[in-house]
Formats: sequence, structure tokens, C-alpha cells
Amino acid sequence: MKRPFGTSVKLIALSTVSAAALTMLAPAASAESLVDALSAAYQSNPDLQAQRAQQRATDEQVPQALSGWRPSVQAQGTYSAKSYISEV
Repeated sequence: MKRPFGTSVKLIALSTVSAAALTMLAPAASAESLVDALSAAYQSNPDLQAQRAQQRATDEQVPQALSGWRPSVQAQGTYSAKSYISEV
């Protein structure tokens, strides 16, 4: 069964108008730099925050591990005092 020519034109026109309306109603994309996007992800993503905390804990172990290889300082001393009181 063939459609009449007018029906196809109406269908194409309706599709075009619908697509244009949906495009205008869609929210505009916000321009965001890569640095801004990464910053927002670091601040709001709990998985990234957990991994960053784990990385900080691991980084803290490095100075502790190296402390056995660093030089140590020891000091020793004595102190004495004498009091001379003379009566005139």
C-alpha cells in the first residue's frame, strides 16, 4: 500500500519541526576547561577521594622507611657551676 505524496511531505515536515524544537529545548553545554573538569571530579567523586587518601598514606610511609638510612645525631654534655660568696 502506497502512501499519498502529501502524507510523506507532512511526515518529513513534522519530523524536521520536532527535531528543531528538541534542539532548542536542550540545555546548552557549559564550556569547561579540562582543569576545571578534573578539579570538579576530584572534589565530588568519593572513589577518587578514597584513592587519594590511600596515596597520601603510602607517601607517608616513604620517609618512615628511609629514616633508618639517614644519619642520626647524638649529643652528650655536662654542666657544673660553683658559687663563690665572699664576705667583706
